Amino acid sequence: MNKSFLTTALSAVLLFAGGQQADAASWRINNNANRHAHFTDINAAMSSNDVVAGDTLYLDPGCLITSTQNVTKRVTVIGTGYFLSGTVFQDATISGTVHIKADNTKMEGVLFTNTSSSGALDLAANSIIIERCKMPNIFVAGNYCTIRQCYITSYINFSASYSKCMLCNNIINYSEAAASSNVYKPFYGTIKNATLQNNYIVQRRRANSNYIIDASFQSCNIKDNIIICPGAPNQLINNPSNCTITHNVLSCADGTYTVYPDNVCLGSADETVLVVAEGNNDLWYLPKDDSPAKGYATDGGDCGPFGGRYPYVPSGYPLGMPRFESSVVGTRPQSGQVSVNQQVTIQKQ
Repeated sequence: MNKSFLTTALSAVLLFAGGQQADAASWRINNNANRHAHFTDINAAMSSNDVVAGDTLYLDPGCLITSTQNVTKRVTVIGTGYFLSGTVFQDATISGTVHIKADNTKMEGVLFTNTSSSGALDLAANSIIIERCKMPNIFVAGNYCTIRQCYITSYINFSASYSKCMLCNNIINYSEAAASSNVYKPFYGTIKNATLQNNYIVQRRRANSNYIIDASFQSCNIKDNIIICPGAPNQLINNPSNCTITHNVLSCADGTYTVYPDNVCLGSADETVLVVAEGNNDLWYLPKDDSPAKGYATDGGDCGPFGGRYPYVPSGYPLGMPRFESSVVGTRPQSGQVSVNQQVTIQKQ
């Protein structure tokens, strides 16, 4: 049994065990013809009458989709995670813009790389879930959308007054160089009745004195986050309206931040008082044992992405998916057979 077939078989078993409806189908996507997948990209799957609402699309390891994609059916799209370079795994990558136009669509474990102004992801429908993905930016144009356990390297743009969205357990690491007052902010637009919880929001290179969160927050619940802007004379949140802002850890270089008393205000403290600040990528943000974020959240747990109901999963490994940790193939056939020893790990949280 080859590795590709084994991965597909294990995925099918997990889908059944996970309680998905019996008639839901799963499909493989890979632009490499030698992999013999069902479709070369998401657009091809959407054009097929065989793919219906409720189905699951799996992006093969190493799959690269470079063109604009349109999700027009309610499906679940599952990738391989991210930050996989140097491991035995391969990223499944989408470098074109993805427009999600079907309500209740879910994308999990997908690496998006489009840094253009057109955006990596366009949420153009309602009740979309984006989970355990990595992307430069994301446009929200629908209600009741959820963005959780993601690694975002630029901004979230609420392109109109959309409401009741959930942003939780994300690492929003805006580290782009910036000098203009009109660009390079982690949030844009108007955000109504949203919940921002257990996020790590950081802007390290802001060169002007404007707010790092300059979107219009209206009637939002902002709690259990770490919001920090070291090394620049910034304030944090620009004139929120009727918002609850509590149990956050706040730090910026304008001194002790006393606008919101029910928060930990660190002044211009360095990030190293909060996180281990060691290792690569998202592991850099693991909380220190003596971090002020430890035990300060509203539920008694930790502020930041590794606390709360949906703790951040390093590298965005999709829930329930098998991963090949190692593979050893014997070099000396015995009785016409070659021994194969493969170790498979299932992501359990």
